[in-house]
Amino acid sequence: MKFWNTLTSNNRPNSISDSSWQIVTFITLTACSLTAASVIYIYTNARDPKASISPQSKRFPRAARRPISKLASNKTHHSEQQPRFIYKYVKSADSPMSADHRTTSAVKSTAIQYLNNPNACYPFTVGETEDSDEFDDIKSVVLALCSDWKNALKDEIQVKIVSGGITNQLYRLIWMDKSLLVRIYGENTEILIDRQTENEIFAKLSREGFAPTYYGRFKNGRIEGWLNADPLEPEDMQQIEPVPLVKYVAKEVGKMHSMQLDIDRTPVLWKKLNQFVQLAMEVHFSEPEKQNALNQLNLALWSRKVSWVQSFLSPDIACTMSTSSQVGKIDSITKEANKFAMDVVFCHNDLLSGNILYNNAWKRVQIIDYEYGAYNFRAFDIANHFCEYCGFDLDLSQYPMLDQQSRFFDAYLVTAAPELYERLHLHNHEKSFHKAFYEMINKFAMASHVFWAFWAIVQARYSKIDFDFLNYAQKRFQAFDQQRKLLSFDGLTHSGSNHSIQS
Repeated sequence: MKFWNTLTSNNRPNSISDSSWQIVTFITLTACSLTAASVIYIYTNARDPKASISPQSKRFPRAARRPISKLASNKTHHSEQQPRFIYKYVKSADSPMSADHRTTSAVKSTAIQYLNNPNACYPFTVGETEDSDEFDDIKSVVLALCSDWKNALKDEIQVKIVSGGITNQLYRLIWMDKSLLVRIYGENTEILIDRQTENEIFAKLSREGFAPTYYGRFKNGRIEGWLNADPLEPEDMQQIEPVPLVKYVAKEVGKMHSMQLDIDRTPVLWKKLNQFVQLAMEVHFSEPEKQNALNQLNLALWSRKVSWVQSFLSPDIACTMSTSSQVGKIDSITKEANKFAMDVVFCHNDLLSGNILYNNAWKRVQIIDYEYGAYNFRAFDIANHFCEYCGFDLDLSQYPMLDQQSRFFDAYLVTAAPELYERLHLHNHEKSFHKAFYEMINKFAMASHVFWAFWAIVQARYSKIDFDFLNYAQKRFQAFDQQRKLLSFDGLTHSGSNHSIQS
């Protein structure tokens, strides 16, 4: 202020002439004016987002900048798990968020982590309209959710259909040396599968390294890591040599049954089976041929059989009955095997050959597709797996007998219950344990047959996949009767049951 007063007053130093003093005053005042103008300009533009965004700051991910509903059409299992990443979703220019507000702070505020996050769902439906290009849609969701693919052009991405599934449509996407699996849920499968629970379990297993990478989900599907491996065939699951696939599968199942997941631990078998029965009883077809095939199944009778099975497999009955022992005279090893079989553990509940992958470079297998994963009876998961030896054609001659199941049990116990395994071998009790466990497994095989029979009837009504579900249901019902004969329960009655299932 003193300096300013000096400039604007007549109190100039005597050593400076009038003309020189005027020049100094002009220059100083001009400099002050320019400085003030700069400060005002900077302050004003700092408040204006349009002025503060540089061209570089507008470079959002390619897929995020596209209008979600106007993705460009460009039409022309599984690679090693990809690195973890975080994808940041930014609304497009055509969205309610205007271009003027797409600042760095806006990106942070709308960031969504899709990787291993089952609660985040990318708002897009593959094949939503009749004129949708499904392959183009699939590429779009991959570009949107997978940061490793953000530099890919749609023309560079190859899509291959993966065969084998009868519930979902599967696609392998290939770009350079990378691959992904895209799963499109079958129509109306949410009637049978709790997709939220499924995604929660899959994400947990992905984090634990027990399943392929969970990259994220969209409205009608999910993106998963691709593994360079082939699904087994039904006959492979009982192979002993040159590759001991029986041993590999058993050990992996044992590891899975030892996992501790923070989810509902109520056995899912009866809740799910009764749900299938209820849905199946409501099924009707407009096509006379299909309706006639459904009528011939006699679902009322099979509903009563389900009630019988549920009663028969209750712990107080299943654990006290043996086809080789009288009721009430079961030895301690048999009791232990029965209790072990009834343990409630985390189960896959759909261990068919297509859900088990193998690579010749591995010394193990990889279990995939946990759509029906939940806590359940140990014996059901193993029995269901053995039923899958018969394949979709239900060749019951392939169902494993005691010697075959014993090979599985021996490897299974190594990972599922190592202390029990050591004790049985130490006291030479493994054969007695295997026989008792075998009997419990065979009892639960009946539950497996009716479970998938009623599932197939519901699928016949709602699925768009080309598969004869009603014929499959009939075969599973027939397999139930064969399993009953194997157990020597020809009358389908047992002590303590008041259920009659006679037609």
